Amino acid sequence: MGTTILRGSELREFGRPHGRLAYLTNEQRQALFSDLVRLINRHKLHGLTAGVENLEFQQFFPAERFRGLIGAPPLAFLWCMILNHGIVHDHDLGAMDYLGDKSQFRAQINDAYEFWKSYEARTGAVHSGKLVFQRAPEQGELQAADLVAWANRRKQLGEPFDEGFQPLDLLTRYVESDYKPIIHFPSEGRMKPVLL
Repeated sequence: MGTTILRGSELREFGRPHGRLAYLTNEQRQALFSDLVRLINRHKLHGLTAGVENLEFQQFFPAERFRGLIGAPPLAFLWCMILNHGIVHDHDLGAMDYLGDKSQFRAQINDAYEFWKSYEARTGAVHSGKLVFQRAPEQGELQAADLVAWANRRKQLGEPFDEGFQPLDLLTRYVESDYKPIIHFPSEGRMKPVLL
């Protein structure tokens, strides 16, 4: 079976009985995801996932007051930048580039990025590189990041990795800090750092 990177949101296509890829057997799914997990884990330097519960977010940032100013995805992105700043600093990784999806939150994510870059410039500890937006189908890195985020979310919710999804559990090796991000480091660092 050929290796194809799938977006986390596309994993619903595997849903039975009506998903577009529901016909794949558990064994075929497992083979596909084993290849993907091996590829992702081999090429990532580290991954960081931050989740913001939408209902909880709306309690503190009611849509009628904050719509268009900040949403849950830009807040999660800012959280990742802040946490990643410490990781990059502690491990002397240089500047970290960010790759974002062209979504409805693009302007807000860019605002969060500019805010954090201004903080880094004031403190003299610059660990953030460029921010580039691409369409996810054009960027395997974004698709891999979606898969890592989907697996980490599934683990956080205590949902099982069954029905051929077992290999995705290997994307969730983590050290949990007091701030509750899920951070994983592969056994060997290769390639230029990309936030997943």
